[in-house]
Amino acid sequence: MSELTQEIEKEEGMYVYDKKIECPVCMKEFTTKIVKTGKARFKGSEMDLRPIYEGVDTIKYDVYMCPHCGYSAVSREFNNITHSQRKTLMEEIGSKYAGISGGHDEIYSYDEAVVRYKMALLTAIKKPAKLSECAYLCLKLSWLYRSMSEEKIEEHYNMHTRTVTTTDSKGKTHTRTETYWSWDYAGSEEQRCSEITFLGHIFPSNKVEFPSTEHIDTIKESSHVRHKYYGVDTEYIGTIFTELRDKTISDNSSFYENSTIEETVDYLESDWELWLFWVIWIIVIGLCVFGFYYIDNEWIEN
Repeated sequence: MSELTQEIEKEEGMYVYDKKIECPVCMKEFTTKIVKTGKARFKGSEMDLRPIYEGVDTIKYDVYMCPHCGYSAVSREFNNITHSQRKTLMEEIGSKYAGISGGHDEIYSYDEAVVRYKMALLTAIKKPAKLSECAYLCLKLSWLYRSMSEEKIEEHYNMHTRTVTTTDSKGKTHTRTETYWSWDYAGSEEQRCSEITFLGHIFPSNKVEFPSTEHIDTIKESSHVRHKYYGVDTEYIGTIFTELRDKTISDNSSFYENSTIEETVDYLESDWELWLFWVIWIIVIGLCVFGFYYIDNEWIEN
């Protein structure tokens, strides 16, 4: 774990606490993490209304998941369950639930939060819940996926001075001090998922090079401070060019977005031929230059 990640988790841990809750399905008590009321300061919303809070991603903590029977739901819907739904969930989920590892740290990781939302979505489907509730879970799940590979850049609006020299029509120079303002880099934070899935196989995220990030949104904290968010999509179609060794793929394997295997091979072969052309071209030019100087020197000596 990097120092930046440790610092982020330490900061986020200040905004959450453990709360004991009774499961309305199996009637057993368990502990879940929730955000302290009034602790997190709202900073704004992104274009798709995803809320941004200072110091903590509140979305990760909105699902309560019972570790005994697997029943999961967002906090506002957790206790909204009928007797018949309770019976159905015990049969469809509780009787088959084997438990999920994790959840023992000070905060929920994005991977843990995704699992909790998936369980909540499964619960909503088995209930069955209203389509609006399922859609709401899918929306928040997409926000989590986006946060799994996201970079936040902080910029400050600072005043600068510079010396400007001009020349008038008579040829005289004049120097003055000019003031201007600009948005300057002031730091960044980055979050990245720990695992990716490709063709049904799970790999550590460092095994594949992510596509380039794109600008998501810019949120102003104040007139002189703003945060620019960059991220990648949650799903891509493409081909991985890698080396298979020790039952896994090599680190930082190249990913060719929207390319089939045949297209990727053609691209790599054409790229190789281009390099070979330039190498041969440089050698030929070098030999020509050497030959010219050699002939020229022979002529002078003769």
